[in-house]
Amino acid sequence: MRNRSGVLLLTWLFVASAATIAAQQVPALLAPDAIYHNGKILTVDKAFTVAEAFAVKDGRFVAVGRYGDLRALAGPKTQHIDLRGRTVIPGLMDNHSHQIWKSRLLHRGASMAGVASIAEMMDRLKAQAAQLRPGQVVIGNGDWTQGQLRERRNPTRQELDAAVPNNPVFLFQTGRNNAHLNSVSLKILGIDFNTTDWGSFPILRDVHGEPTGELSGGEQVYAADLRLLPQPSDDEQIRWIEEQQAQQHGLGLTGIREPVISPEHMRAYREMHRRGRLTMRVSMGVMFGVQHVDGSHPLQIDEYLTALPPMAGLGDDTLQFDGTLAEFEVTTQRVSTWNRTPYPRDSNNVGFSFAFWPHSKYMQPVFDKERNFYGIHRLPTEMFHEVVKKMNRYGYRPGFHVSGDAALDWHLDAYEAADRDRSIKGKRWVVEHNGGPDQKTIDRIVRLEMILSLQRQVGPLRTQVDRGMLVTLGSDFPAFSNNPFDVMAFHITRRNAQGRINDPSQKIRREEALRMATYNNAYLMWKEHKTGSIEPGKLADFVVLSADYMTVPEEQIKDIVPVATYVGGRQVFARQGGTF
Repeated sequence: MRNRSGVLLLTWLFVASAATIAAQQVPALLAPDAIYHNGKILTVDKAFTVAEAFAVKDGRFVAVGRYGDLRALAGPKTQHIDLRGRTVIPGLMDNHSHQIWKSRLLHRGASMAGVASIAEMMDRLKAQAAQLRPGQVVIGNGDWTQGQLRERRNPTRQELDAAVPNNPVFLFQTGRNNAHLNSVSLKILGIDFNTTDWGSFPILRDVHGEPTGELSGGEQVYAADLRLLPQPSDDEQIRWIEEQQAQQHGLGLTGIREPVISPEHMRAYREMHRRGRLTMRVSMGVMFGVQHVDGSHPLQIDEYLTALPPMAGLGDDTLQFDGTLAEFEVTTQRVSTWNRTPYPRDSNNVGFSFAFWPHSKYMQPVFDKERNFYGIHRLPTEMFHEVVKKMNRYGYRPGFHVSGDAALDWHLDAYEAADRDRSIKGKRWVVEHNGGPDQKTIDRIVRLEMILSLQRQVGPLRTQVDRGMLVTLGSDFPAFSNNPFDVMAFHITRRNAQGRINDPSQKIRREEALRMATYNNAYLMWKEHKTGSIEPGKLADFVVLSADYMTVPEEQIKDIVPVATYVGGRQVFARQGGTF
């Protein structure tokens, strides 16, 4: 890290040298709107320059450097804003957020906030059912997790049936991938003992082979949502997104990557943007699942892809399509993570019984000759390779959910086959959640010039970075906390919530974590020339911090909070005392 003296100026704005500018009056039309000074500005440029001031005009940074130099650029209407010694960083970004899914599952039905037991949960559903007519859907929102329940488990279909016998029940869970239905709901959806897949995912079953009522997989939850629940109006959906947007600005987030967007979600975002109410920069990927290649959806892969915009970056600075097809869970922990080593025979993994359930002809449990079980993949290998090649030919990049080390090997085989067919280098393909357990796998990813979308997974991060992997950081919100300081602190300290440190040799430096959460995320979203650092010409997205990110003790990084958050030079969040 080093301090760079002087001032960096936009060449299109100021042709003269700083000395010449200082000697003459700057025309009012060229003067900055505001100069922020007396701060510690972590620019996250290539040299990780630290500056003391920056100037903003028309929503962009126009100069960065010393206040004495920048002051010469001021006009009579330029605001001089004292940062009072605060540290400033570029706007933070989340590489894997499901903001719109969170908005949908949090705002509908009986509140489950603070629910402490399954009995209490059932009482809340009963109370809602008492206010409805038979046939109307009883909805429970997703403001709960297993961990907060006394029983430390999910409710069963039988418990939902006993609580609400005459109405369909749709109980959301915190993440987008899980919901719970009673028997009435299953009957409406046509799910019974003989059903194979539904909504692109297998039907989870009990020891007797009967459906448990748990939906497991985002596409499955969404398909049931569309069939069973009244859909929100544009006004409702926009209001819900605004609430999530405000929550995320309060954490210092100015941009997110929404990798799994349906056409309905896209319309909601477009309408919100049209009304001028979208302040979060959103990079959209489109929902793509096994249903688009196994015949269970009206639009199969060719028809589906020809209907989508193929150009990554299509859109504007606020809302764009980034060319990702996600999450295409061909291997998924929702049924069984696919590992190189077999599961213990006495484990309670659902995959052991999967082979005996009704299932799609494409699904393949992986056993060896001794009947040791390794996991499941949901398409034959040759078919999967052809799908990946076809995505590449159409100009899209996969952002597949990969669960397990053997699953990653299998995916990389397909990516390498696609690369041989038509190079994927420079196309910024993404590995979601899983960066490789060993150096050989890491090197395969690096050779393909792929990007790792990492959240709080414990892996060989130091090794990945040192071997040249481009790593980005995020949360997988709402399944996990979307506090970016908590995520950065996790990888800097390798300390979990219980205070235990996991392999300190894999720690990364503070500068690296901040770059992963800013510039690298901008690169992932095709925006590195627009955002991700505090440099002249870039959009003025920045965060003023409560503490100095570079000097506070490591264990206090997670406790840093934004004092104020700005998007395009406009303040979108201010804590008490954070109005400058």
